[in-house]
Amino acid sequence: MFTVTAWRGWCVMAWREQELPPFTLLSGMNQKNCFWRRWARVACMVAMLDVSLITIPGVAHAAPADYDASFGGGVSRWFLSLSGQLSQAQAIVSQPDGKVLFAGGCRGISVQKTAFCVMRLLGNGQADTSFGSAGLTVTHVTPGFGSDIPQAMLLQPDGKVVVAGTCNSDTGGYDFCVVRYLANGTPDTAFGNAGRVLTALSAGTGSDLAHAVALDPAGNIVVAGQCGAPSNSCLASYDAVTGAPRPTFGTGGIQVFRMSGDPAAQESINALATDRFGRLHTAGSCHPNLDTALDFCVARLGAAGALDTNFGPGTGWVSTSFAADKLDDAANALLVQPDGKLLAAGSCRISPNVYGLCLARYLGNGSPDTTFDAAFAASGKVVTAPATHPVSAIRSLVLQPDGRIVAAGICQKVTPAADADICVARYLPEGQTDASFGSNGVAIIYPTSPSATLQEAAFALAMQPGGRLLVAAACGNTGTLSADACVIALAGGPLGYRRCSLDLDGDGVARADTDALLFTRLMFGVSSNAAVQGINFPPAAVRNSAALIRRHAIEQCGFGVAP
Repeated sequence: MFTVTAWRGWCVMAWREQELPPFTLLSGMNQKNCFWRRWARVACMVAMLDVSLITIPGVAHAAPADYDASFGGGVSRWFLSLSGQLSQAQAIVSQPDGKVLFAGGCRGISVQKTAFCVMRLLGNGQADTSFGSAGLTVTHVTPGFGSDIPQAMLLQPDGKVVVAGTCNSDTGGYDFCVVRYLANGTPDTAFGNAGRVLTALSAGTGSDLAHAVALDPAGNIVVAGQCGAPSNSCLASYDAVTGAPRPTFGTGGIQVFRMSGDPAAQESINALATDRFGRLHTAGSCHPNLDTALDFCVARLGAAGALDTNFGPGTGWVSTSFAADKLDDAANALLVQPDGKLLAAGSCRISPNVYGLCLARYLGNGSPDTTFDAAFAASGKVVTAPATHPVSAIRSLVLQPDGRIVAAGICQKVTPAADADICVARYLPEGQTDASFGSNGVAIIYPTSPSATLQEAAFALAMQPGGRLLVAAACGNTGTLSADACVIALAGGPLGYRRCSLDLDGDGVARADTDALLFTRLMFGVSSNAAVQGINFPPAAVRNSAALIRRHAIEQCGFGVAP
């Protein structure tokens, strides 16, 4: 049996182009083939370097959920409106170069006019003066004194910035609106009308409210939200270059569908996410039956925007209720995990006066993931109800490379009712709260003062490669009795993926005929079921099945592994 020393000796022979030892990476591989020899060398380099050395000794880390003082002292605060008027950071994106973009509504020229305000910060929390004017760009999408309110933002691969939201004019109607900016913060004049696009999904003065934005596999922009009265689930798709409505999506670039069984019920799409196949998923709220209240509703769409009937029970969507009938639940955030599972989060009413932080996880086909369960019996649901803040809601999610889940939102007290705080929670991959984060998994953040009665809330969340968590929020201002736009930086690491080791089966020894063989097969993109074929796991192995190997490779090593 090969040990690490023997494996390294095998590597030396592979590197010197000598005859390889008599075992195969996969059935049918020709070991003398130069192509496989090159890949054997790659795998050998991993083994020779010893992946377990990724953790760097001697580096001090702040405790998870503590302020990251290297970013503006932990809170980068910006008052973007006229005196006494509200500013808030509604959406956030971390650029590959470490700079941070956030967007929010601000009233910079009139107390009656809200504009799209987009700001870029350096990695230390200071304004990036190469963006817009002194780091800020302000866009009035509609004329007159209507409100233009950004809700979501994304960064295109070419560095352009897309901001989507809801805009209305003096006529009183609300429309979907999208603004695209160049990397320097100026509007992209090749997109729409001087960088702006407005879409009326409802006739007349209807309320079309955009909540989410995403890119499809071709780079086209998809915006989702609600439209009509009572509201339906609505999407609009725009050409990647010009911003024109795409005629192949829905009807004239607009797709409207309804999941609610109650014709008078309101429903909405609040979040969008794409999986590794480029398929679009939505999460929001709907009223599936006449005798129930609002539920989490998650759907999958085809390329043309229609519901994909291969998802859920032949409908293209699924719903999840957290408590008894007549209690409302709403999903506000959605992400797709590397293993293809869907994670939705939001708020659920678990008793008449208590709303909790709620999550539901689904398999790729829409059925509940029964491995995700901290309090419900094999239901795929998790509820956290902070005792001091019984009215709570998750607004945004990120997934750490080690599989831990971070959620941010608002946690409100009952007394005084006007006191709302920013809260961030972290969960283990199975759904239990992470005791190493905050207080039993939940951190209540007081960027202004823990004793002041203020309306503070988190709206969006991003994570940087080093593990830093960035929270886009409204931070109370005791001087103006309003709020400032702020970005809060929290320590999120050290991340668990640094525990990745060549000892994939967990028996304490890295072996050539088990661990190295598994590692190499997975590097080639082999599915977990195929990767374990022919492997004789030693008795001491703690990960001795395809499912356990796959989970470890995804959560601890950052692999994308098919079942």
